[in-house]
Amino acid sequence: MEEIINEAAKKYADSIPQDDHKKEYCRVDFEAGANWALQNQWHDASKELPEDNKMVIVLTEKGNAVINSVYTFNGYRQWHSNYKVSYWMPIPSLPEN
Repeated sequence: MEEIINEAAKKYADSIPQDDHKKEYCRVDFEAGANWALQNQWHDASKELPEDNKMVIVLTEKGNAVINSVYTFNGYRQWHSNYKVSYWMPIPSLPEN
């Protein structure tokens, strides 16, 4: 994954019409942002829930990954499941052909 990020960062920096030393800053910033995004995809379900009826990937307390969503009933937000959800993340977009 690191090689993919490095290649994308170089391509991004080369696309910016700036001096070479400024392109290096852009490359480093791009890599830092990409690494941060990869490390922060999962949300703690005890602190934050997705919007109602939005399908997300969840990780249960038993370590299973499944698709699930949240709904509100009588003012309480809850998962459409009987298992305890530990973490969730948005479903990534598929690449376009």
